[in-house]
Amino acid sequence: MLRLTVLLACLLLSACGQDIDSAQSRQCRELLPALSQDSTTFDTIRTYGDADRRGVRLRYFAQGPGQLRRQHTLHCRFAHSQSESSTLDLTSVTQDEVALLDSQLFFLKRFWLETPDAEAADPGAATQWGQVPHVSLPLAYFLQQWLNALPLSAIYGLLAAAYSLVYGLVGRINFAFGQFAILGGYAALFAVILTGHAPPMLIIIFAIGLSTLVALIFGTTTGEWVFKPLSSATGQQGLVATIGLAIFMSEFMRLSQGSGSTWLAGFFNTPVIVAQAVGFSVTITLISLLVGGLAIVSACILLWIIARTSFGRSWRAYSDDPLAAALFGVSAWGIFAQTFALASAFAGISGSIITLYYGNLDYTASLTLGIRALVAAILGGIGSIPGAFIGGIAIGIIETMWSAYFPLAYRDVVIFGILIAILVFRPGGLFGFGDLTPRRV
Repeated sequence: MLRLTVLLACLLLSACGQDIDSAQSRQCRELLPALSQDSTTFDTIRTYGDADRRGVRLRYFAQGPGQLRRQHTLHCRFAHSQSESSTLDLTSVTQDEVALLDSQLFFLKRFWLETPDAEAADPGAATQWGQVPHVSLPLAYFLQQWLNALPLSAIYGLLAAAYSLVYGLVGRINFAFGQFAILGGYAALFAVILTGHAPPMLIIIFAIGLSTLVALIFGTTTGEWVFKPLSSATGQQGLVATIGLAIFMSEFMRLSQGSGSTWLAGFFNTPVIVAQAVGFSVTITLISLLVGGLAIVSACILLWIIARTSFGRSWRAYSDDPLAAALFGVSAWGIFAQTFALASAFAGISGSIITLYYGNLDYTASLTLGIRALVAAILGGIGSIPGAFIGGIAIGIIETMWSAYFPLAYRDVVIFGILIAILVFRPGGLFGFGDLTPRRV
């Protein structure tokens, strides 16, 4: 426990410094064997990022055959571009304050970095603070997959909570929450571009805030224009309207943002070794801890809002008996508007995690993202806020573990097979009602 506490403290302290692009750091490390004699060993590699995020500086110790162990520096500079491929375009390399000639740099890139040997010769793929436990190879692989599931579970949990907030109040599903999440992701991307070279932690905070605000405003507006006129409608009009809204938002994002994927350089994505096995290291990044912590804090805030605030009391009263709640002064549209705004904000937060962690944003992912989050909400018990978060964690872990141990082609078959099984045997989910007939809402 003490070792884990020290590791978290070191990770958080590193957040106060300059962020380092892990791809640039890796490519700079791959130059070390090519610039040194054969059989040279490297150790204690420390990486420092340039202030403009266009370069990294390595400080390391090297010992060649028959030589003393000496400290050296290597400074790599890269092209300035928002494109992922361009950010890995080396423009200059300086070793021990001596710059390589353009011809040397050309041959180094052409006949070393572009070959598989460069990646295999990387002398230090991760940072390590202190001693880490040594475990068996199967256990190390298993632990790595659990850590890999953390960001995905955070995304599904937040989005599943959005579904449960609306369904728990009025018994209806809004199929457009996946689009709200991607919209929040685009807002986070805009925030990153807008803040430029500000400290990484401030960029992350601003990106999360802007994505939440944009999704909240868009959700409140569409609730007023789409759902309020249909509040008294019967049948499937509301369900069809949400499908139409999802299609509208997808086309809006396609036309306004383009049909191609958008890539963003990562934040705080330098891996840190937390356990080791023979030939395998279990690693985690600060950004994965940050997004996991964001999801936990958001879940706690939402549960507190539902349990302790006047809005939460009104939400629970209207959810249990709308007529009785109206007789006691609860405004039907007022509570729905607040619920829809809160649910949209949570969808926006999940979208910001997609942008900040994965760095890849595509409007076509909104449909699959929304359906998987809906599966998570149904698994946990749609209408149950704690169940939604637990369902999101479960789906994130199942999806990650299946991808790691079984054929990837059958992953979606398993996920939607779980949905079918839940709807057949326990339609209320793990924490909802247990009979085959849902409660009247």
